[in-house]
Amino acid sequence: MSYQLVHNNCSGLVNHLTNENCLPTSLLLSSSDPRFHVLVVAAVEGIIPALITPFLSTGEGVDENAVREIVKLTLSVKQSIIDPVTMTKFHLDAGVSGFYLCGSTGEGLNASTSERKAMVVAVIQTLSELNVKLPVVVMVAAPQIDDAIDLAVHAQEAGADAVSSVVPVSRPNDLDAAVAYWSCLSEACSLPLYVYWIAHTADRNATAATFLEAMQRVPTFAGIKFTDTNFFMFEQLISHSKGKINAVTGPDEMMGAGSE
Repeated sequence: MSYQLVHNNCSGLVNHLTNENCLPTSLLLSSSDPRFHVLVVAAVEGIIPALITPFLSTGEGVDENAVREIVKLTLSVKQSIIDPVTMTKFHLDAGVSGFYLCGSTGEGLNASTSERKAMVVAVIQTLSELNVKLPVVVMVAAPQIDDAIDLAVHAQEAGADAVSSVVPVSRPNDLDAAVAYWSCLSEACSLPLYVYWIAHTADRNATAATFLEAMQRVPTFAGIKFTDTNFFMFEQLISHSKGKINAVTGPDEMMGAGSE
């Protein structure tokens, strides 16, 4: 299971959290700096597990009952981790601060559009049934931009709090192509957008300054899920944005560094 420690840039602090000590969601207000188009968003902070997507034993479709149990277990650590159902309860009882759906851990790019939608609906409905309000971020990237837009619009209609996206699969290491792709998502969906930065697909010629300048073309850009070990770049993104982006450390092995 993957966890993210989120840098809460509203206060300029990094939350030092454990499973038993997570802070509530806060609000990241619009930036007063005209260079950065940061909308009002539900800023995630604390521990945000990237959920697995449980599939039916037939290999076709999402096991929605297992999804419900995974969510419940995430909110409650009183049971041992035996199966996907128990795992959801584990997360909820652990006091997590939100959920990241259909990313790498959730096999988003390997699942069908209908399976990804089913996962989103199952998680949001389960939280509603439990009367628990936690931010849900949905990774919506797809090889075809039309599918990505469809997933983003669905996420918003289903009640997600934000969407996230990797670079276009066919155009890695190309900032201009990525920004054009994210701009299309931003035009179709008004939810805050978290860029899913992955080391081997990010444009290595981009600096923090050029990346943030390019992202001015994406009005819903609100934060970044930084799955990279280059913490100098991570710090530069926060610094150059003057703390106006909600920055998330992605790699499990870098969690300690992200809390410093």
